[in-house]
Amino acid sequence: MTSTVCSKLGDLGKRIRLFQQKMAPESPSVYQVQGVERAGQVNERELGSRSFQRFCNGNVVTRSQAVASEVSTTKKEAPTVVTPDEKMLLNYVPVYVMLPLEVITVDNALENRNGLEKQLKELRTTGVDGVMVDVWWGIVESKGPKQHDWSAYRNLFQLVQQCGLKLQAIMSFHQCGGNIGDAVNIPLPQWVLDVGELNPDIFYTNRGGNRNKEYLTIGVDNLPLFAGRTAVEIYSDYMKSFRENMSDFLEAGLIIDIEVGLGPAGELRYPSYPKNQGWVFPGIGEFQNSIERPWIIVANSNSQGLVIIPTLHHKSFEGVQQQAWFRRRILAVDQTRTKGNSCTGSGSRGVGNESFSHGFESRKRHVGDAIMSLCPHRWLLERIQCYDKYLEAEFKEAAASAGHPEWSLPDNAGEYNDTPESTEFLRPNGTYITDEGKFFLTWYSNKLLSHGDQILDEANKAFLGCKVKLAAKVSGIHWWYKDDSHAAELTSGFYNLNDRDGYRPIARMLSRHHAILNFTCLEMRDSEQSADAKSGPQELVQQVLSGGWRENIEVAGENALPRYDRAGYNQILLNTRPNGVNRDGTPKLRMFGVTYLRLSDELLDWKNFRIFKIFVKKMHADQDYCPDPRKYNNHVDPLERSKPKIPIEDLLKATESMEAFPWDEETDMNVGGALAALLDNLIGNITFIFK
Repeated sequence: MTSTVCSKLGDLGKRIRLFQQKMAPESPSVYQVQGVERAGQVNERELGSRSFQRFCNGNVVTRSQAVASEVSTTKKEAPTVVTPDEKMLLNYVPVYVMLPLEVITVDNALENRNGLEKQLKELRTTGVDGVMVDVWWGIVESKGPKQHDWSAYRNLFQLVQQCGLKLQAIMSFHQCGGNIGDAVNIPLPQWVLDVGELNPDIFYTNRGGNRNKEYLTIGVDNLPLFAGRTAVEIYSDYMKSFRENMSDFLEAGLIIDIEVGLGPAGELRYPSYPKNQGWVFPGIGEFQNSIERPWIIVANSNSQGLVIIPTLHHKSFEGVQQQAWFRRRILAVDQTRTKGNSCTGSGSRGVGNESFSHGFESRKRHVGDAIMSLCPHRWLLERIQCYDKYLEAEFKEAAASAGHPEWSLPDNAGEYNDTPESTEFLRPNGTYITDEGKFFLTWYSNKLLSHGDQILDEANKAFLGCKVKLAAKVSGIHWWYKDDSHAAELTSGFYNLNDRDGYRPIARMLSRHHAILNFTCLEMRDSEQSADAKSGPQELVQQVLSGGWRENIEVAGENALPRYDRAGYNQILLNTRPNGVNRDGTPKLRMFGVTYLRLSDELLDWKNFRIFKIFVKKMHADQDYCPDPRKYNNHVDPLERSKPKIPIEDLLKATESMEAFPWDEETDMNVGGALAALLDNLIGNITFIFK
């Protein structure tokens, strides 16, 4: 702010600035501080072989004041700068725009090429640096295993190149549809879904037995269930084929970023809050694994009734009746037996007929005649498994190796739309703070780390030597962030608490692959969220970005939801350069890039587009579009081989809680405030009148 004021005072301002520079100690740039070598390296061991105490290592709390100069990043050779504009250019942050989800149709075609070309050229007038696009696995490999058809994407890439834009490509191994903002449906390849018909355990499964076909469970990462290939081998072959078929675009420098999809919505997380399964914000979500959820089958020969009841471990039916969830979750099954006897919808003692839910059809495939054979008996209790058996087996092995074979996956963590305090697991002083709860959460989050690490290693091998950056996207689970349990983060796989950092281990893992951490919800402010959700998007962004910078990696980001207002843009600008611009060179903190979601007719509306142009200019630190990333320290070298695997012990040391770096209250490069917004509305009203 002082620099801004001084720039308006002419010679007097120059003398004031010179005096300030002499009096103030010089703070080293984030890009000029050498990395600090980590101590305490230990030999890598298998996760299941260590004791519980070592398994849950890393809960040390440090509350020292954080400063930006703590950041340890790789030193880059700064270009020779001479003019003030060249110095300001070091504050430049490139802007990319996400293309529409359906830009390539499910039938693998680039439709409306002329309309897209018009939009891209209009977008180019703002000075944006490039675009991002999902490269859907469900489209490219839809015809069969290893039958990759890249023709439509080649047409798209040629168009982007002709429009003078750079390209970020997402290896999208997930389904499109079922998430917030999904306007189209692009399923996984049909041949993969066919495997799932015979073996539904290849999909994530929640506590109610519902399968989520959005992404393959990480339990099958290394199992050859797909025509002899493992899931990881499928992803690897896909990326290798992409490199072979897009080599000309890679060599030409068109593709500058490969974001590797690592989960639902392309994010490194579990599908804990699927909208298509009934989740509504701000529900806590559900753990997605093979939770050993028993089912009571109750058959009453007098009423010929059959009831399937999900329950906890039980000794008797009478004990089950006393539990509150029992009254909420009875599923009465109306099914005709093949031998003429009917199982009507009547329930257990004192329970009236209940409507049959659609979930029975999927359960019936697993239960089959075993269920129907129960009808002649008066009251029978039975436990049925209908979950992802692969993750369950891994957890049991890990628990036994840690000396606790009696520990099981949590069955008291609630449902999608519960609140933390309504569950035994997440309520104050709940199961999550017990030894058993800590063990599960560590295992659950470490499985996610290992999954991302392995696939990024394959991506590194696939694109080795290419002038591209690898990236991984981490979702901004901001609701319940201000609750002690951080419930929604825990169910998503981020073991993040007030005294434990759940994101810095991810950043440390990414560091070995030379990968960028791409984070969401940059546009959100706490004041915009409902109080009952206990959201903290601002604090969350500060924590995650600070962790990335501390781990010596580049961080990038995007908005979680479409925004066209000045307040949203200003928040993105603040997060992009948390301590403002440095008019004498590189700022202390600066994001590597920002991707705006997304290109649409609404964005191109004259009012919204006018503000977006200002936003791009401010992201560029008031500089014109710069085609040479070396001038703002974003030069991309040929991708080097990943560093040696980081032992799990060393990754867990990054869970040490540390204060986030300080953020300014407001950006010094804003697109206008309340007065500008008022003028926008006034102009809009006048325009509407004269239409």
